Amino acid sequence: MSHRRIAVAAAALVAAGAVGGGTAMAQESGGPAPRESHITGDAWLKYPGDPQYPYRRFVVDAHGGPWKFVNGKMVMGAARGTVRFDHFAPDAPGGPSTHHWGRSRSTT
Repeated sequence: MSHRRIAVAAAALVAAGAVGGGTAMAQESGGPAPRESHITGDAWLKYPGDPQYPYRRFVVDAHGGPWKFVNGKMVMGAARGTVRFDHFAPDAPGGPSTHHWGRSRSTT
């Protein structure tokens, strides 16, 4: 699995876990139907492997269904989302820096 897919899956799992305990208990007790979780974020990370242009930007938009217990085992809800990433660097050594955006979409 690529790093981008791992990032999308991790964000979606966080989103699913945000309401997990309450919704799982509500399902088992006959409470209201669980709702989908959603998480968004925008972060700059410093990447030490590239000291000249060390910053990378990640934008996350993830959605996840709640988890539940089935036969005593926790089952994660379906997740989907998008991770966009940017590496601001020149196209050629010594040239002007530009934004290099990439995107990964995932559905499970």
